[in-house]
Amino acid sequence: MTTTFDADNANRVLIRTRPLGEGNYGGILQAYALQQALVGLGMAPLTDVSRGDERKRKASLRRALRSTYVRATSIATIPKLSQSARTLQFIRAHRDAELTGFVATRISTTRLYKADGSVDQEVLANVDSFVIGSDQVWRGRFGRVPTYLLDFLPDDDRRMKVAYAASFGTDDLSEYSAELLTETRRLAQRLNHVSVRERSGVELCEKAWGVEALHVADPTLLLPPDTYRKLAAESVPTAQDNQFATYILDKSRGVLSQVEIVSRALGVDAVSLLPADPTSIIEYRRHPKQYARPSVEQWLHAIGSARFVLTDSFHGTVFAILHNVPFITIVNRSRGAARFESLLGELGLVSRMIEPGEQIDQTLLAGRIDWDSVNSALCVMRENSMTYLARALRSGSPGAVESS
Repeated sequence: MTTTFDADNANRVLIRTRPLGEGNYGGILQAYALQQALVGLGMAPLTDVSRGDERKRKASLRRALRSTYVRATSIATIPKLSQSARTLQFIRAHRDAELTGFVATRISTTRLYKADGSVDQEVLANVDSFVIGSDQVWRGRFGRVPTYLLDFLPDDDRRMKVAYAASFGTDDLSEYSAELLTETRRLAQRLNHVSVRERSGVELCEKAWGVEALHVADPTLLLPPDTYRKLAAESVPTAQDNQFATYILDKSRGVLSQVEIVSRALGVDAVSLLPADPTSIIEYRRHPKQYARPSVEQWLHAIGSARFVLTDSFHGTVFAILHNVPFITIVNRSRGAARFESLLGELGLVSRMIEPGEQIDQTLLAGRIDWDSVNSALCVMRENSMTYLARALRSGSPGAVESS
């Protein structure tokens, strides 16, 4: 799709979000949804797909390759080469081909950062407004946070800077060093409008940065369920309807036992929406289809048509809710629990949340969810969040930091 801004566009918006790769369905769909919401508001958005830490990433790759080479001097260690950084890159590129295709055909993108880590000044010059978010862009250990606070802009830049549903992912800043906290506080105070995805983020913004923030919905919730159903209808389904679908990111022994328990209780086999990783490149070349990930459209269809969903993914939870499919969410604390607690608390669904390995209450499998109440709450969230986004980007000349 589009890779450059049209000079005739009235409001050219650059979206800074986390890289759209590594098989991350939720990350891709939140970027798609935010862009669609902005288009619906009459904006002309492009999503930046560069990392902002290219130099650091490439240096890490070179170190990994050098380390692998040293280990390979012994014949006994040669098998370790099968999982070298370059091999993993190759496998991921082929395994995630369908997801990459979705980004290429459904999302208008650009690259703010060049391969050498410098900012493309031509791209930057054509931007009217900036939107930051969402998907844990302010998580301390997930990339260079200052780039998601627009550190590439000078202090006197007067263009509109909006954080929409920006996420810390956790309910504290223990992953921030004192230096990072000081730097991000200065940058956050330059933003014109600040909103966060988790309720805990409101307090973090106030205490850590001295910034007032508003709680809004995740970008995926800005679009009505029918939008996703239409996307799913374009796919060739990989799973039958009315299946027990699992989307598990961290397959610990405790989580796998929970999959077994639910499967036995429902009387159906589990259908995994996340194929296992190959043990080697040789194994991958022998059975590439076995390891290929379903397209975004197929993934949406599988969740939307499922009988029941068990997941430890935030966006796996979101799409089960959007499609009114009964679900259980396993809290993935290492990836961030605050987002689960915030969303499920807002919708009155906290009881659907369990810990890895925790005994599953049978009422979660047999009990009915009040979907009318959930859908009403979602409509209110969607309407309020869209109103906030529209007002933030149409508020005229930049001024002091605002929350509404």
